[in-house]
Amino acid sequence: QTYDGAANFSGHIKGCAKLFQATVEHAQYFHCSNHDLNLALCHTCNDVLEIRNMLSSITELGLFFKYSPKRTMLLESIIDEENKKRDRKKKIPVQKVKVFCETRWIQRHVVLEEVQLLYEPLLQTLETITSEKGWDRKTIDSANGLLKNITESPFLVALNVCSYTLGFTKQLSSMLQGTAMDVIEAYKQIELVKAQLNSLRGNCDEVFNCEVWPKVKELAHIAEIELTTPRQCGRQTKRNNVPSATTDEYFKRAVFIPVIDHLIAELEFRFSCIQVNGTQGMYLIPENLSKLSNVKRDEISQFFDWVLPSPATFNQEIELWKMKWKGEGIQIPNSLSQTLDVCNYKLFPNIYTCLHVLLVMPVSTAAVERSHSSLKIVKSKLQSRMGEGRLNALMLLYVHKDIKLDYNKIIDRYAKKYPRRMRFSNPLQDK
Repeated sequence: QTYDGAANFSGHIKGCAKLFQATVEHAQYFHCSNHDLNLALCHTCNDVLEIRNMLSSITELGLFFKYSPKRTMLLESIIDEENKKRDRKKKIPVQKVKVFCETRWIQRHVVLEEVQLLYEPLLQTLETITSEKGWDRKTIDSANGLLKNITESPFLVALNVCSYTLGFTKQLSSMLQGTAMDVIEAYKQIELVKAQLNSLRGNCDEVFNCEVWPKVKELAHIAEIELTTPRQCGRQTKRNNVPSATTDEYFKRAVFIPVIDHLIAELEFRFSCIQVNGTQGMYLIPENLSKLSNVKRDEISQFFDWVLPSPATFNQEIELWKMKWKGEGIQIPNSLSQTLDVCNYKLFPNIYTCLHVLLVMPVSTAAVERSHSSLKIVKSKLQSRMGEGRLNALMLLYVHKDIKLDYNKIIDRYAKKYPRRMRFSNPLQDK
Protein backbone atom coordinates (compact mmCIF):
# COMPACT_ATOMS: atom_id res chain seq x y z
CA GLN A 1 0.00 0.00 0.00
CA THR A 2 1.29 3.43 -0.97
CA TYR A 3 -0.07 6.80 0.11
CA ASP A 4 1.20 10.32 0.60
CA GLY A 5 2.36 11.59 3.97
CA ALA A 6 -0.98 12.97 5.17
CA ALA A 7 -1.83 11.99 8.75
CA ASN A 8 -5.14 10.35 7.82
CA PHE A 9 -3.21 7.96 5.57
CA SER A 10 0.17 7.48 7.26
CA GLY A 11 -0.90 7.77 10.92
CA HIS A 12 0.63 4.97 13.02
CA ILE A 13 -2.44 4.67 15.30
CA LYS A 14 -5.61 5.26 13.28
CA GLY A 15 -4.25 6.04 9.84
CA CYS A 16 -5.53 4.26 6.75
CA ALA A 17 -2.26 2.33 6.39
CA LYS A 18 -2.42 1.11 10.01
CA LEU A 19 -6.07 0.04 9.76
CA PHE A 20 -5.43 -1.79 6.51
CA GLN A 21 -2.39 -3.50 8.00
CA ALA A 22 -4.52 -4.72 10.92
CA THR A 23 -6.51 -6.73 8.38
CA VAL A 24 -3.61 -7.70 6.11
CA GLU A 25 -0.61 -8.01 8.41
CA HIS A 26 2.15 -7.97 5.79
CA ALA A 27 0.76 -5.12 3.67
CA GLN A 28 3.56 -2.67 4.44
CA TYR A 29 3.10 1.07 4.01
CA PHE A 30 5.35 2.94 1.56
CA HIS A 31 5.45 6.67 1.05
CA CYS A 32 4.67 7.77 -2.52
CA SER A 33 7.96 8.42 -4.31
CA ASN A 34 6.57 11.24 -6.38
CA HIS A 35 5.37 13.02 -3.23
CA ASP A 36 8.79 12.40 -1.69
CA LEU A 37 10.47 14.10 -4.65
CA ASN A 38 8.08 17.06 -4.45
CA LEU A 39 8.78 17.43 -0.73
CA ALA A 40 12.52 17.23 -1.32
CA LEU A 41 12.36 20.00 -3.93
CA CYS A 42 10.07 22.18 -1.79
CA HIS A 43 12.31 21.92 1.26
CA THR A 44 15.41 22.60 -0.84
CA CYS A 45 13.93 25.79 -2.25
CA ASN A 46 12.54 26.98 1.08
CA ASP A 47 15.87 26.50 2.87
CA VAL A 48 17.76 28.81 0.46
CA LEU A 49 16.62 32.41 0.92
CA GLU A 50 17.42 33.63 -2.61
CA ILE A 51 15.55 30.72 -4.21
CA ARG A 52 12.53 31.25 -1.98
CA ASN A 53 12.37 34.96 -2.83
CA MET A 54 12.77 34.23 -6.55
CA LEU A 55 9.90 31.72 -6.57
CA SER A 56 7.72 34.17 -4.67
CA SER A 57 8.43 36.90 -7.25
CA ILE A 58 7.55 34.57 -10.16
CA THR A 59 4.30 33.61 -8.40
CA GLU A 60 3.36 37.29 -8.07
CA LEU A 61 4.34 37.81 -11.71
CA GLY A 62 2.03 35.03 -12.87
CA LEU A 63 -0.88 36.35 -10.81
CA PHE A 64 -0.23 39.87 -12.10
CA PHE A 65 -1.00 38.77 -15.66
CA LYS A 66 -3.52 36.00 -14.94
CA TYR A 67 -6.39 38.15 -13.72
CA SER A 68 -6.06 40.97 -16.25
CA PRO A 69 -6.79 40.39 -19.97
CA LYS A 70 -5.54 43.93 -20.67
CA ARG A 71 -2.08 43.19 -19.26
CA THR A 72 -1.99 39.81 -20.99
CA MET A 73 -2.85 41.39 -24.35
CA LEU A 74 -0.08 43.94 -23.89
CA LEU A 75 2.42 41.17 -23.18
CA GLU A 76 1.27 39.18 -26.22
CA SER A 77 1.56 42.21 -28.49
CA ILE A 78 5.11 42.89 -27.28
CA ILE A 79 6.03 39.23 -27.84
CA ASP A 80 4.64 39.39 -31.38
CA GLU A 81 6.66 42.55 -32.09
CA GLU A 82 9.78 40.89 -30.69
CA ASN A 83 9.26 37.76 -32.79
CA LYS A 84 9.07 39.86 -35.97
CA LYS A 85 12.62 41.05 -35.31
CA ARG A 86 14.05 37.58 -34.67
CA ASP A 87 14.97 34.67 -36.88
CA ARG A 88 12.69 31.69 -37.13
CA LYS A 89 14.80 29.55 -34.79
CA LYS A 90 15.09 32.29 -32.14
CA LYS A 91 11.41 33.19 -31.89
CA ILE A 92 9.70 33.01 -28.49
CA PRO A 93 7.42 29.94 -28.50
CA VAL A 94 5.22 30.95 -25.55
CA GLN A 95 2.71 33.77 -25.19
CA LYS A 96 1.72 33.81 -21.52
CA VAL A 97 3.21 33.62 -18.04
CA LYS A 98 1.82 30.64 -16.14
CA VAL A 99 1.17 30.46 -12.42
CA PHE A 100 3.09 27.98 -10.29
CA CYS A 101 1.25 24.76 -9.52
CA GLU A 102 1.07 24.13 -5.77
CA THR A 103 1.57 20.35 -5.99
CA ARG A 104 3.24 19.34 -9.27
CA TRP A 105 6.90 20.37 -9.43
CA ILE A 106 7.26 19.29 -13.06
CA GLN A 107 4.97 22.19 -13.96
CA ARG A 108 7.21 24.55 -11.98
CA HIS A 109 10.18 23.46 -14.09
CA VAL A 110 8.21 24.49 -17.18
CA VAL A 111 7.38 27.90 -15.66
CA LEU A 112 11.04 28.58 -14.84
CA GLU A 113 12.05 27.78 -18.41
CA GLU A 114 9.31 30.01 -19.83
CA VAL A 115 10.26 32.94 -17.59
CA GLN A 116 13.80 32.76 -18.96
CA LEU A 117 12.43 32.84 -22.52
CA LEU A 118 10.01 35.69 -21.75
CA TYR A 119 12.44 37.76 -19.69
CA GLU A 120 12.97 40.52 -22.26
CA PRO A 121 9.26 40.90 -23.20
CA LEU A 122 8.35 40.92 -19.50
CA LEU A 123 10.74 43.80 -18.87
CA GLN A 124 9.31 45.76 -21.79
CA THR A 125 5.74 45.08 -20.62
CA LEU A 126 6.37 46.22 -17.05
CA GLU A 127 8.27 49.31 -18.24
CA THR A 128 5.39 50.19 -20.57
CA ILE A 129 2.84 49.90 -17.77
CA THR A 130 4.89 52.12 -15.46
CA SER A 131 5.56 54.81 -18.09
CA GLU A 132 2.36 55.05 -20.16
CA LYS A 133 -0.95 56.58 -19.14
CA GLY A 134 -4.19 54.66 -18.95
CA TRP A 135 -3.26 52.36 -16.06
CA ASP A 136 -4.60 52.60 -12.53
CA ARG A 137 -2.35 53.39 -9.59
CA LYS A 138 -2.50 49.87 -8.14
CA THR A 139 -1.34 48.32 -11.43
CA ILE A 140 1.50 50.82 -11.75
CA ASP A 141 2.68 50.19 -8.18
CA SER A 142 2.57 46.41 -8.71
CA ALA A 143 4.47 46.72 -12.00
CA ASN A 144 7.12 48.90 -10.33
CA GLY A 145 7.60 46.36 -7.55
CA LEU A 146 7.83 43.41 -9.94
CA LEU A 147 10.22 45.28 -12.21
CA LYS A 148 12.51 46.00 -9.28
CA ASN A 149 12.38 42.39 -8.08
CA ILE A 150 13.19 40.73 -11.40
CA THR A 151 16.06 43.08 -12.21
CA GLU A 152 18.04 42.42 -9.03
CA SER A 153 21.19 40.32 -9.10
CA PRO A 154 19.99 37.69 -6.56
CA PHE A 155 16.86 37.05 -8.65
CA LEU A 156 18.82 36.46 -11.84
CA VAL A 157 21.28 34.13 -10.12
CA ALA A 158 18.55 32.21 -8.28
CA LEU A 159 16.50 31.81 -11.48
CA ASN A 160 19.37 30.28 -13.42
CA VAL A 161 20.66 28.17 -10.52
CA CYS A 162 17.19 26.75 -9.83
CA SER A 163 16.48 26.10 -13.51
CA TYR A 164 19.81 24.35 -14.05
CA THR A 165 20.12 22.37 -10.82
CA LEU A 166 16.53 21.20 -10.53
CA GLY A 167 16.46 20.44 -14.23
CA PHE A 168 18.11 17.12 -13.39
CA THR A 169 14.95 16.10 -11.52
CA LYS A 170 12.45 17.12 -14.20
CA GLN A 171 12.43 13.83 -16.10
CA LEU A 172 12.60 11.86 -12.85
CA SER A 173 9.42 13.59 -11.70
CA SER A 174 7.75 12.73 -14.99
CA MET A 175 8.80 9.08 -14.75
CA LEU A 176 7.60 8.73 -11.16
CA GLN A 177 4.14 9.87 -12.29
CA GLY A 178 3.91 6.99 -14.76
CA THR A 179 2.29 3.60 -14.29
CA ALA A 180 4.96 1.26 -15.67
CA MET A 181 7.82 1.86 -13.21
CA ASP A 182 8.76 -0.81 -10.68
CA VAL A 183 10.77 -0.36 -7.49
CA ILE A 184 14.06 -1.46 -9.09
CA GLU A 185 13.75 0.98 -11.99
CA ALA A 186 12.80 3.80 -9.62
CA TYR A 187 15.81 3.01 -7.44
CA LYS A 188 18.14 3.10 -10.46
CA GLN A 189 16.84 6.44 -11.68
CA ILE A 190 17.02 8.03 -8.24
CA GLU A 191 20.58 6.77 -7.75
CA LEU A 192 21.49 8.19 -11.17
CA VAL A 193 20.20 11.64 -10.21
CA LYS A 194 22.01 11.51 -6.85
CA ALA A 195 25.27 10.49 -8.55
CA GLN A 196 24.96 13.40 -10.99
CA LEU A 197 24.32 15.88 -8.16
CA ASN A 198 27.34 14.57 -6.26
CA SER A 199 29.39 15.04 -9.43
CA LEU A 200 28.16 18.64 -9.66
CA ARG A 201 29.15 19.21 -6.06
CA GLY A 202 32.66 17.95 -6.75
CA ASN A 203 33.06 20.21 -9.81
CA CYS A 204 30.98 23.14 -8.56
CA ASP A 205 33.53 25.77 -9.59
CA GLU A 206 33.72 24.64 -13.21
CA VAL A 207 29.99 23.97 -13.55
CA PHE A 208 28.96 27.33 -12.11
CA ASN A 209 31.43 29.30 -14.24
CA CYS A 210 30.55 27.44 -17.48
CA GLU A 211 26.84 26.62 -17.18
CA VAL A 212 25.21 29.13 -14.83
CA TRP A 213 27.16 32.38 -14.69
CA PRO A 214 27.19 33.07 -18.47
CA LYS A 215 23.37 32.86 -18.57
CA VAL A 216 23.18 35.18 -15.57
CA LYS A 217 25.33 37.76 -17.36
CA GLU A 218 23.19 37.39 -20.48
CA LEU A 219 20.00 38.24 -18.56
CA ALA A 220 21.82 41.09 -16.78
CA HIS A 221 22.79 42.48 -20.19
CA ILE A 222 19.15 42.34 -21.29
CA ALA A 223 18.05 44.13 -18.11
CA GLU A 224 20.93 46.63 -18.47
CA ILE A 225 22.10 46.18 -14.89
CA GLU A 226 25.44 45.50 -13.26
CA LEU A 227 25.75 42.32 -11.22
CA THR A 228 26.61 43.23 -7.65
CA THR A 229 26.66 41.48 -4.30
CA PRO A 230 24.28 42.53 -1.51
CA ARG A 231 25.60 44.78 1.19
CA GLN A 232 27.69 42.87 3.71
CA CYS A 233 28.53 43.59 7.31
CA GLY A 234 30.35 41.91 10.17
CA ARG A 235 27.24 40.36 11.69
CA GLN A 236 24.36 39.33 9.43
CA THR A 237 21.33 37.22 10.41
CA LYS A 238 18.71 37.89 7.72
CA ARG A 239 20.70 36.93 4.60
CA ASN A 240 23.88 35.20 3.50
CA ASN A 241 27.13 36.79 4.54
CA VAL A 242 29.67 34.39 3.03
CA PRO A 243 33.21 35.69 2.44
CA SER A 244 34.08 36.26 -1.22
CA ALA A 245 36.48 38.22 -3.38
CA THR A 246 34.30 38.52 -6.52
CA THR A 247 30.58 38.66 -7.36
CA ASP A 248 30.44 35.26 -9.02
CA GLU A 249 32.26 33.67 -6.09
CA TYR A 250 29.73 35.17 -3.67
CA PHE A 251 26.69 33.81 -5.50
CA LYS A 252 28.35 30.45 -6.02
CA ARG A 253 28.86 30.09 -2.26
CA ALA A 254 25.57 31.71 -1.25
CA VAL A 255 23.16 30.10 -3.76
CA PHE A 256 24.61 27.40 -6.01
CA ILE A 257 26.44 25.23 -3.46
CA PRO A 258 23.66 25.38 -0.79
CA VAL A 259 21.04 24.30 -3.34
CA ILE A 260 23.08 21.25 -4.35
CA ASP A 261 23.88 20.33 -0.73
CA HIS A 262 20.26 20.65 0.40
CA LEU A 263 18.96 18.66 -2.56
CA ILE A 264 21.42 15.81 -2.02
CA ALA A 265 20.57 15.66 1.68
CA GLU A 266 16.83 15.67 0.98
CA LEU A 267 17.08 12.88 -1.59
CA GLU A 268 19.17 10.78 0.80
CA PHE A 269 16.63 11.28 3.58
CA ARG A 270 13.42 10.93 1.56
CA PHE A 271 14.31 7.87 -0.51
CA SER A 272 15.89 5.70 2.17
CA CYS A 273 12.93 3.28 2.12
CA ILE A 274 12.94 2.76 -1.65
CA GLN A 275 16.73 2.35 -1.45
CA VAL A 276 16.30 -0.61 0.94
CA ASN A 277 13.62 -2.24 -1.20
CA GLY A 278 15.52 -1.58 -4.41
CA THR A 279 18.77 -3.07 -3.18
CA GLN A 280 16.97 -6.13 -1.81
CA GLY A 281 15.54 -7.00 -5.19
CA MET A 282 18.33 -5.76 -7.44
CA TYR A 283 20.61 -8.67 -6.52
CA LEU A 284 18.03 -11.23 -7.69
CA ILE A 285 18.20 -9.94 -11.27
CA PRO A 286 20.61 -12.15 -13.29
CA GLU A 287 22.60 -9.12 -14.41
CA ASN A 288 23.64 -8.45 -10.78
CA LEU A 289 24.02 -12.00 -9.46
CA SER A 290 27.81 -11.67 -9.37
CA LYS A 291 27.43 -9.04 -6.64
CA LEU A 292 25.21 -11.23 -4.46
CA SER A 293 27.20 -12.22 -1.37
CA ASN A 294 26.16 -14.54 1.44
CA VAL A 295 25.41 -11.57 3.67
CA LYS A 296 23.09 -10.04 1.08
CA ARG A 297 21.49 -13.42 0.50
CA ASP A 298 20.65 -13.72 4.21
CA GLU A 299 19.25 -10.16 4.23
CA ILE A 300 16.98 -10.96 1.29
CA SER A 301 15.82 -14.18 2.96
CA GLN A 302 15.00 -12.30 6.15
CA PHE A 303 13.28 -9.47 4.28
CA PHE A 304 10.94 -11.85 2.38
CA ASP A 305 10.64 -14.49 5.12
CA TRP A 306 6.92 -13.82 5.62
CA VAL A 307 6.01 -14.70 2.02
CA LEU A 308 8.52 -17.41 0.99
CA PRO A 309 6.80 -20.74 0.20
CA SER A 310 9.90 -22.75 1.19
CA PRO A 311 12.29 -20.71 3.37
CA ALA A 312 14.42 -23.74 4.29
CA THR A 313 15.62 -24.20 0.69
CA PHE A 314 16.17 -20.52 -0.15
CA ASN A 315 19.99 -20.75 -0.02
CA GLN A 316 20.06 -23.81 -2.28
CA GLU A 317 17.67 -22.14 -4.67
CA ILE A 318 19.97 -19.13 -4.94
CA GLU A 319 22.87 -21.40 -5.89
CA LEU A 320 20.74 -23.03 -8.61
CA TRP A 321 19.70 -19.57 -9.80
CA LYS A 322 23.36 -18.54 -10.12
CA MET A 323 24.21 -21.75 -11.98
CA LYS A 324 21.35 -21.19 -14.44
CA TRP A 325 22.86 -17.92 -15.69
CA LYS A 326 26.51 -18.98 -15.88
CA GLY A 327 26.22 -20.47 -19.35
CA GLU A 328 27.61 -18.67 -22.39
CA GLY A 329 25.39 -17.25 -25.09
CA ILE A 330 22.42 -16.75 -22.74
CA GLN A 331 20.50 -13.50 -22.99
CA ILE A 332 20.58 -12.17 -19.43
CA PRO A 333 17.51 -10.18 -18.24
CA ASN A 334 18.16 -6.77 -16.71
CA SER A 335 14.74 -5.86 -15.27
CA LEU A 336 12.17 -7.28 -12.89
CA SER A 337 9.52 -7.96 -15.52
CA GLN A 338 11.97 -9.73 -17.86
CA THR A 339 13.35 -11.82 -14.99
CA LEU A 340 9.89 -12.84 -13.83
CA ASP A 341 8.96 -13.96 -17.36
CA VAL A 342 11.87 -16.43 -17.54
CA CYS A 343 11.67 -17.63 -13.93
CA ASN A 344 10.14 -21.10 -13.53
CA TYR A 345 7.88 -21.18 -10.47
CA LYS A 346 8.16 -24.94 -9.99
CA LEU A 347 11.96 -24.87 -9.96
CA PHE A 348 12.46 -21.47 -8.25
CA PRO A 349 9.35 -20.87 -6.10
CA ASN A 350 11.10 -18.61 -3.57
CA ILE A 351 12.80 -16.42 -6.16
CA TYR A 352 9.61 -16.23 -8.24
CA THR A 353 7.67 -15.09 -5.16
CA CYS A 354 10.27 -12.44 -4.28
CA LEU A 355 10.24 -11.06 -7.82
CA HIS A 356 6.45 -11.05 -7.87
CA VAL A 357 6.26 -9.12 -4.59
CA LEU A 358 8.82 -6.58 -5.80
CA LEU A 359 6.97 -6.14 -9.07
CA VAL A 360 3.63 -5.41 -7.42
CA MET A 361 5.23 -3.17 -4.76
CA PRO A 362 3.84 0.32 -5.54
CA VAL A 363 6.18 3.21 -6.23
CA SER A 364 3.83 6.14 -6.68
CA THR A 365 0.16 7.08 -6.27
CA ALA A 366 0.20 9.67 -9.05
CA ALA A 367 -1.80 7.47 -11.43
CA VAL A 368 -4.47 6.91 -8.78
CA GLU A 369 -4.73 10.58 -7.86
CA ARG A 370 -4.90 11.50 -11.53
CA SER A 371 -8.35 9.88 -11.58
CA HIS A 372 -9.69 12.61 -9.27
CA SER A 373 -8.83 15.35 -11.75
CA SER A 374 -10.29 13.36 -14.66
CA LEU A 375 -13.55 12.53 -12.86
CA LYS A 376 -15.21 15.79 -13.88
CA ILE A 377 -14.34 15.09 -17.51
CA VAL A 378 -15.75 11.55 -17.56
CA LYS A 379 -18.83 12.18 -15.41
CA SER A 380 -20.38 15.47 -16.47
CA LYS A 381 -23.88 16.94 -16.14
CA LEU A 382 -24.97 15.12 -19.29
CA GLN A 383 -23.76 11.80 -17.82
CA SER A 384 -24.83 12.24 -14.20
CA ARG A 385 -26.84 8.98 -14.09
CA MET A 386 -23.92 6.78 -15.11
CA GLY A 387 -23.60 3.54 -13.13
CA GLU A 388 -20.60 2.70 -10.97
CA GLY A 389 -19.41 -0.15 -13.21
CA ARG A 390 -19.38 2.00 -16.35
CA LEU A 391 -17.79 4.90 -14.48
CA ASN A 392 -14.95 2.71 -13.19
CA ALA A 393 -14.32 1.29 -16.66
CA LEU A 394 -14.22 4.74 -18.30
CA MET A 395 -11.94 6.09 -15.56
CA LEU A 396 -9.48 3.22 -16.11
CA LEU A 397 -9.49 3.87 -19.85
CA TYR A 398 -8.90 7.58 -19.31
CA VAL A 399 -6.08 7.19 -16.76
CA HIS A 400 -4.22 4.32 -18.48
CA LYS A 401 -4.00 5.81 -21.94
CA ASP A 402 -0.66 4.10 -22.54
CA ILE A 403 -2.29 0.64 -22.63
CA LYS A 404 -3.13 -0.28 -26.21
CA LEU A 405 -6.52 -1.87 -26.88
CA ASP A 406 -7.51 -4.42 -29.52
CA TYR A 407 -10.82 -3.02 -30.77
CA ASN A 408 -11.59 -6.10 -32.84
CA LYS A 409 -11.51 -8.31 -29.75
CA ILE A 410 -13.70 -5.83 -27.88
CA ILE A 411 -16.30 -5.89 -30.67
CA ASP A 412 -16.21 -9.71 -30.87
CA ARG A 413 -16.66 -10.03 -27.12
CA TYR A 414 -19.53 -7.55 -27.16
CA ALA A 415 -21.20 -9.43 -30.03
CA LYS A 416 -20.99 -12.73 -28.15
CA LYS A 417 -22.31 -11.23 -24.92
CA TYR A 418 -25.17 -9.24 -26.55
CA PRO A 419 -26.09 -10.99 -29.82
CA ARG A 420 -29.42 -9.21 -30.22
CA ARG A 421 -27.85 -5.75 -30.06
CA MET A 422 -25.47 -6.61 -32.88
CA ARG A 423 -28.24 -7.34 -35.37
CA PHE A 424 -28.12 -3.96 -37.01
CA SER A 425 -29.77 -3.30 -40.33
CA ASN A 426 -28.84 -0.76 -42.97
CA PRO A 427 -32.02 1.00 -44.22
CA LEU A 428 -30.25 2.05 -47.42
CA GLN A 429 -29.63 -1.57 -48.41
CA ASP A 430 -32.87 -3.18 -47.15
CA LYS A 431 -35.46 -3.85 -49.85
